[in-house]
Amino acid sequence: HYGLKTRVLDWSRNIAVALYFACKEHKDVDGCLYVKKIHNSTCLIEETEDIDPFDTLIGNQIIIPDYTDVRYRNQSAVFEIFSNPEIESKADYKLLIPHSLKTDILKILNTIGFNELFMFPTLENLSMDIYERYKQSK
Repeated sequence: HYGLKTRVLDWSRNIAVALYFACKEHKDVDGCLYVKKIHNSTCLIEETEDIDPFDTLIGNQIIIPDYTDVRYRNQSAVFEIFSNPEIESKADYKLLIPHSLKTDILKILNTIGFNELFMFPTLENLSMDIYERYKQSK
């Protein structure tokens, strides 16, 4: 969302991606991993130009984006679009991640390639990744 407030909530089909985002910030606060099952296949739709997120008759919609964007593909992105900002998303499960484990979880995820560079493959993040690796090797 590039810092903009929207009616879109990001989900991921990949638990490693979800863990990464649950652990990457606020290292001194417990995190949560929310799990949502798609109960009704009619609410799951492919991305098209015909989606009207303000159609209050439809309610929340789960959108599978066009995976031509590398970030969407890497993050196994799925979006929930809210027709009404007062409607909350309902998760089926909520798993607590103790803050004391966040750093270790991120280290493990990094060893299997789930890190800032993978999530956000930009030149800036590539430069930061190279810098961090070089800094750690000194």
